[in-house]
Amino acid sequence: MILVNSEETVQKLTKDLFGEQGFITVDTEFIREENQMPLLCLVQIATKSENYVIDPVSVDLNFLKPFFVSENLKKVFHCARQDIEILQNYGLEVNNFYDTQLYEMVLSYKENISYQSIVFHYTNKKLKKNYGMSDWSKRPLSKKQLAYASEDVTYLRKVYQKQIAELRRLHRESWLDDEISQLMEKNSLEDSLNESSYPLLHKLLSWRDEKSKERKIAPEILASDRLIKSICKKGIEYIRNLKNSRNLVDNREFLDYAETIIEDFSPEKIQTDRNSSVDLLKTLLNIKSNQHNVAPIVIASVKDLLRLVNGDQSVKFLRGWRREIFGNSALDLLEGKIKLGIKDGEVVLYE
Repeated sequence: MILVNSEETVQKLTKDLFGEQGFITVDTEFIREENQMPLLCLVQIATKSENYVIDPVSVDLNFLKPFFVSENLKKVFHCARQDIEILQNYGLEVNNFYDTQLYEMVLSYKENISYQSIVFHYTNKKLKKNYGMSDWSKRPLSKKQLAYASEDVTYLRKVYQKQIAELRRLHRESWLDDEISQLMEKNSLEDSLNESSYPLLHKLLSWRDEKSKERKIAPEILASDRLIKSICKKGIEYIRNLKNSRNLVDNREFLDYAETIIEDFSPEKIQTDRNSSVDLLKTLLNIKSNQHNVAPIVIASVKDLLRLVNGDQSVKFLRGWRREIFGNSALDLLEGKIKLGIKDGEVVLYE
């Protein structure tokens, strides 16, 4: 293990990274205080020949930029989102990355498997987490802290190599390409609304998208995200107040449409039917997930099931491999073509 805290050690790591042709493993150590941006304390990198622990207190991290943005060098993380967000806060964009936690969910029924568990699964090594809650901001760091930090990226290389071999054997290597590319993207509209508003939200978005394509105009011209969010939150009185406004011109058609459908999407009206249909789909999802040994959340979320129940067929599980192992059966269940029952005390599918 090499502690990168000087120009000499920066040059050594840089030379090693230039010679790396396949992948590197990456981890971070940080501390997070309430209402403050996380403080990055260490960046750990393992190449095929050496492990490095980079001290951002001692060296400028800009030398990592060309390697982190390179499409030719894969960056392997476990539970990538948080690490990548923190690195971005420090000016390090990350392209061509891989998340062992995410990909394990298409090889196992378990969701969000921990790093210790995945290491044990692939290497039979039990990791100690004695220093997981260390104060990484204090200097100097102890030898045991540095060894702990280095160990994470060491075993991550072995995990990645065995995991990718298993994905290739099962022909599932490309199953999550979309999730990897969209990992850092967030649906700000959904994030800002209560789950009960999702059916109305997706109905309004579908109308806006269809009309914008018909007229070859930007969706925001018909209705802004802000307007849609406000309608979902405030309801029919908000629509009527807007329609009575003297200055209203551009959004009247959209508001007319929203007014005609909004009562059909009141939480009280859709709750009973929605719950029973979603519960059936969740049961079917668990059956199919068990059959194929894939974590349910990777196939479909409760949000996705709600969207389908409310007529939105743009959900991800009606495309590609998800449709094959779950989507077609979900449609058949809603149409009454297949049924769920109880046999020997277990839920079974009658096709």
